[in-house]
Amino acid sequence: MRQPHSCRATPDGGSSHRPRLLEVGSDGLAVVKRIWRSATAAPGTLVETCLQSRSLTTPVPPTLRYARLRHRESAQTLPCMVAAVQAADGRLSGLHRTYLRPDGRGKADVEPVKKMLGACRGGGVRLAPVGRRLALCEGIETGLSIRQVCPDLPVWCALSAGNLDRVQLPPEVGGGGADRRR
Repeated sequence: MRQPHSCRATPDGGSSHRPRLLEVGSDGLAVVKRIWRSATAAPGTLVETCLQSRSLTTPVPPTLRYARLRHRESAQTLPCMVAAVQAADGRLSGLHRTYLRPDGRGKADVEPVKKMLGACRGGGVRLAPVGRRLALCEGIETGLSIRQVCPDLPVWCALSAGNLDRVQLPPEVGGGGADRRR
């Protein structure tokens, strides 16, 4: 059973939430790495504009970036929030992309508006470094909302309800044991 987290929780160090790149060679991972490396820091971009339009004013973490990416289904190149999906060891395993309106004031009017690329199952978007206590939620905006109210609580996003129970947590979280994954 998941234990409720208090806003007083503080991370006790641990590994950085800045993703390290996987060194495994594959076409899919090469695309993930190329997009991530070409994306720019989110502060001051349409990603920040979009988040602020949703009343999310917490600092944008380095695991969220900005890029202009092709949306294959609509044949448009659009601004995009790119989120690093990290495996338990902190390595970049995939990307979550949210396509934005040209002015950044919300999500683009395209389907699908959100896409994943790479190995996202079992991974998560880290909005803060790993700590002994951790809040795990579904979406990025939900995670940023939690961080805004509880800035000392490390939050990671599973990106889908089906991935919540699959996110692989590093040993630092909860001190191990059977409940560590929950």
